Amino acid sequence: MKISKCLQEKLNNLPNNPGCYQYFNDNNKIIYVGKAKNLKKRVSSYFKKNNNLRIKSLVNSIKDLRIQITQNEKEALLLEYTWIKLFKPRYNVLLSDGKKYPYLVISNFPNPKLLSVRVLKKKYLFVYGPLPQGSSAFQIKNILNNLYPLKRCNKKINSKTPCSYYQINQCLGGCFKKVEKNLYLKNIRKIKKFLQGNDSDIKKILVNKMNLLAKSHQFEQAQKILLILQKLDFIISSQCKFITSNKNTDYINYLLINKLLVITIFCYRFHKLTFKKFKIHEILDQKKYQDIIATFLLQFYKQNIIPQRIIVNKDLKLNILAQVLKKRFLLPKLKEEKNVLALINKEAKEEIFKFKYNLNKVEFKELYLIKKLQKLTNLKKLPCYFEVYDIANLRTSSQVGGVNVYQNGIVQPSLFRHYNIDSNLKSDYERFKFVIKKRYANLKKITIPDLILVDGNIIQINAVKKALGKKLSSQIEILGLVKNNKHITNHIVNQENKTILINEQDLLVYLRLIQEKIHNFTISFHHLKQKKNMYQ
Repeated sequence: MKISKCLQEKLNNLPNNPGCYQYFNDNNKIIYVGKAKNLKKRVSSYFKKNNNLRIKSLVNSIKDLRIQITQNEKEALLLEYTWIKLFKPRYNVLLSDGKKYPYLVISNFPNPKLLSVRVLKKKYLFVYGPLPQGSSAFQIKNILNNLYPLKRCNKKINSKTPCSYYQINQCLGGCFKKVEKNLYLKNIRKIKKFLQGNDSDIKKILVNKMNLLAKSHQFEQAQKILLILQKLDFIISSQCKFITSNKNTDYINYLLINKLLVITIFCYRFHKLTFKKFKIHEILDQKKYQDIIATFLLQFYKQNIIPQRIIVNKDLKLNILAQVLKKRFLLPKLKEEKNVLALINKEAKEEIFKFKYNLNKVEFKELYLIKKLQKLTNLKKLPCYFEVYDIANLRTSSQVGGVNVYQNGIVQPSLFRHYNIDSNLKSDYERFKFVIKKRYANLKKITIPDLILVDGNIIQINAVKKALGKKLSSQIEILGLVKNNKHITNHIVNQENKTILINEQDLLVYLRLIQEKIHNFTISFHHLKQKKNMYQ
């Protein structure tokens, strides 16, 4: 591990104060931020000998560091959260939880509405959640709006004409007439009753409707209602027999095994487990696990609602976090509370087992494979963050481009993007140039990759170089994945148009899977565009 004189001098002069630190790469971009009770001890620990591949990758990318001294740990915790949210450093992604989970809420207006929201900025009459990703909160909201309507439309009050929802009996008409408060309260009670677990009324309505549709041979519509009933299972099913408290409660526990830390949050609303979150993190020093937990929980509760009670493991020291959130953390006293924490611990062990299995099976293997790729193609640095591009077109119609993103060799579907291409462009060279220029039009919105892989040869590589310009093309390495006459990838072309045969079977399989994924991603968008053009 080579450290520049300037960086070594900064390491030697670090203070023993609390504060935050930033690591920069050779592009002067922040790649990691952290906080410390003692900046000298914490920052120096990263530059000691370490076998962790992720930490090695981070340290090898560090070219500079800056610090900000704070008065106390509370200030450091808040500053770290602010920096993570502002700069979104690449290596903080592993710990961050910036997700805004869905909630079902009833607005606090004279004409209330049932809404599905992810940002809880306003005061609401009723809040239910958080709900897990994929829980179909939007569909549940629509079902409840159909059965127990409130105000549905966005029209202003005292409008001259009723909205279309009112005409199909899915709105009480608050947009054009005065609605009695009791009518709203009646339906709000029914919605609350359902969300609190009393499902008998709504289940009867849906089952009767499904049976009527089946009798009249409308099987597709009946199937849709059956799917709706299945999606409502997380609300209407009994999930924990020993929870008796009506208070909204979050239970937080952790498990530390070797250098793996799993943080777990279980959210109970009206006796039911509505949400569970596991976050697994590899740590260098087991003494730092309390800081990692505090950082993660701060990010979680800054994005999601703080419940009436938060019960935590008795070993957790979260005094600083409690001051920041202005919320007291409670220790388990009742038997049911201890039972929930024991259940969390049991599930956390299962999560660690799954994580270790997947890590050995996939992640370590993929880090090993990108190291092989680096060695085979003489890349200047390990491609920890790389992009893959492809083009799909039918002559000059429905021309599209796609980009897939990989971090530490692992595919990142949330960062995939499609691009429409100008139909006047008639060559792959021009199409690739167009997509790259579009992609890198605003450098503030993307992360500069270590490597770009293109589905093609020197023509596509030259197009990418031209579009990037001198400055970016000197920072980003480019390789082409080339197929043989049987349309199977078997070699790589570099920027000097040198052919590199892929003799390692595991690397060959990995690169073929990458190429297949980008092809399928791009061609699916191409087919969708073709269909739209045909309809037009």
